[in-house]
Amino acid sequence: PKCPCHVLASFPKVFNDGSKIWKTDPGCIASQHPNTCKYHKGAHGCYRFAYKSTGPGAQCCYNKNGVWIKDPHRGAGTLDRERAPDSFFDLSQLAAHHHHDVVPWENCCKDPAVPRDVCQLYFDKRPPGVCEKYTF
Repeated sequence: PKCPCHVLASFPKVFNDGSKIWKTDPGCIASQHPNTCKYHKGAHGCYRFAYKSTGPGAQCCYNKNGVWIKDPHRGAGTLDRERAPDSFFDLSQLAAHHHHDVVPWENCCKDPAVPRDVCQLYFDKRPPGVCEKYTF
């Protein structure tokens, strides 16, 4: 799915873009800034969407003005192979997301000593996607 190019700067917990319901990413909550977004340094808040409870999903991250971030090295979200679960009690989906999306990021991007081109290999496989304008 495409990310909204803009979200309300008030960063509501949930919003409907007209066809999809986007939920705040618990790993990057605007109201908890700056003590949040460890996987998306530079983002002010992120949202997640997935068509199903398993499988791929989208994460979209925004600056403090609610503008979509497209540069993965500046806090952009990613298209996930396995969506993050809605509940931490969904252990099988949590494990799938961790294995396919979190561990590769930690191996390629977490350590600032790792060269940027190595981290880019991760973002080549998990790009931020694209955005499109929505009218709220």
